[in-house]
Amino acid sequence: GDEKTAAREVMLRHFAHLGFLEIAHLSQIRLTDPTEARSFERLDRLISAAKIVEGDRPSRARLYLEMDRARLAGNENRHAMLQQRVKDTIPDSDAELYLDAVRLLANYDHVAASKRLTELADRDSIPSALRWTMLGRSQVAEQKYEDAKLSFTQSIERAPDSAKLYVLRGHCHMALHQGIAAEQDFRMANKLEPDNQMAWYCRGQIHQARKEYADAICSYDRVLELAPGDFSALLKRSETYRAMGRISAADADYQAALAAECNSQNALIARAKSRYSDDPEGAIDDLYQARRLNPDRPFVLSRIGYVLARKLHRYAEAADVYADVLKIQPANESALVDRALSLARLKRFEEALALTRRAMVNPNDAGNYYQAACVHALVGTENNRKNAVVLLSKAINA
Repeated sequence: GDEKTAAREVMLRHFAHLGFLEIAHLSQIRLTDPTEARSFERLDRLISAAKIVEGDRPSRARLYLEMDRARLAGNENRHAMLQQRVKDTIPDSDAELYLDAVRLLANYDHVAASKRLTELADRDSIPSALRWTMLGRSQVAEQKYEDAKLSFTQSIERAPDSAKLYVLRGHCHMALHQGIAAEQDFRMANKLEPDNQMAWYCRGQIHQARKEYADAICSYDRVLELAPGDFSALLKRSETYRAMGRISAADADYQAALAAECNSQNALIARAKSRYSDDPEGAIDDLYQARRLNPDRPFVLSRIGYVLARKLHRYAEAADVYADVLKIQPANESALVDRALSLARLKRFEEALALTRRAMVNPNDAGNYYQAACVHALVGTENNRKNAVVLLSKAINA
């Protein structure tokens, strides 16, 4: 009956979600050390479990798992066969729609994931806090912080004791320059979970931005008590010490941060950011290492393009990297104008203007308007100079 079907869907959702995480784990092993032997035992157990509970017809989620397993195992014929079966299988339940969204998020297709999750918005088949949180994460990835803030608020109403949800909403407040609201969320997160590192770290950032340096140091100290050697906290504490005039302490923290082991993509990104100005070659090395850990993450690719173009003036390489972003996210307006500007600097004006027109179809943020203005200024005709002035005006008013 209905209860049995619902139970099957819950179990399918559980096994497939774990399967997607295992695929990501095996993919990372493959990228970091292609020679290392990979065991498919856990993935095979999850695929078998999903097959048992999926009902009378094959589930799209299970077929995706088998397809990715074939890819990782190097079985091209089976991979192609399963790829076609996936295309021919329509998600016909809420659990399948949810799992499609999970997979799309893992592949950084946030627009499609948002559509899937929006379809589930008014249904009760997926736990509502989980559904709203997934939608919020997808909206953050699209930089839709107001929408994400509302989604996380919905999650908090349904799970008010979750420190993680307050941290997620706090990040949205920070992105929207709502410092007071952000601090309130991070304080609530620490009230619920006193050892939440991210909440302490973000409180430090807020105090640092307000030039409340003593309070910022206390927050970063707390992070380092919880995670000795955390180089993001070391870097931020170094910046704060430097602002206070405590140069020896700042230098010590900075050197400790550079010497710390970086074994995660986010850590490498943070270290690269600290090196943009003084050591752009070191920054690009960190970013390329981060890319090896996950070659299809648009944010990492965009950071590589930024350093290549703006710090190292290697415009051809930057244009190629932004092209890689656009293969994953064809409508990414920032990547469109950034690639356009690199091409304009290479005097490939026709291509640059075509990309700029694509980027300007929808309303944009100030940074994109400014970049587009620079493209027109580089082209340099009278009409393009007029367009540049218009775009600069839009940038000021955005």
